[in-house]
Amino acid sequence: MIYTILESIRYTLTLLFGIFVSALFLDIRINKKNVICLFLFFYIDLVLQGIFYFTKDLSAVISLYPFITHLPLLLFFVLIFKKRLFPSLIAITSAYLCCQISNWTTRSAFSVELHFIKNIDNITYSLTLIISFVFIIKFVYLPISQLLKKQSRELISFGIIPIFYYIFDYLSTVYTKLLYIGNK
Repeated sequence: MIYTILESIRYTLTLLFGIFVSALFLDIRINKKNVICLFLFFYIDLVLQGIFYFTKDLSAVISLYPFITHLPLLLFFVLIFKKRLFPSLIAITSAYLCCQISNWTTRSAFSVELHFIKNIDNITYSLTLIISFVFIIKFVYLPISQLLKKQSRELISFGIIPIFYYIFDYLSTVYTKLLYIGNK
């Protein structure tokens, strides 16, 4: 029961993190109207994820995440906030890359033999995500939001890293597990 609650908190925080970090990277002002709009997307997407979670399982939600969360978020930024497509794609994949800090920290907690503590994975992940969010607000989002205002051709050299990491991560860890099995 506790594990399910902590797991739900983890995935809820991850969704919020991704939405708000992407919005910050796109220089979407955090005012009442925009926050309501972003939370509306959050609630709709959370319900959609919940449907897949309860009709399938968590692995189905993770596998479908690009289609039930990232693609709709991309369209949301382009259609609702009138943001350009390429900077929106970079913002979303950059936010995804920022989430990896929590994944790596969680894996590190297991590698130093902290797995005996119940729920350490969800606790470590959630705490690291919150700390990352504060760090991003304080030091990271402003330079990236300024960078993403440049012309698309100027963004290619910056955008290639988060976009290709996103593709690599999904292909090697979510859809195939190649990264973990050591298959060349």
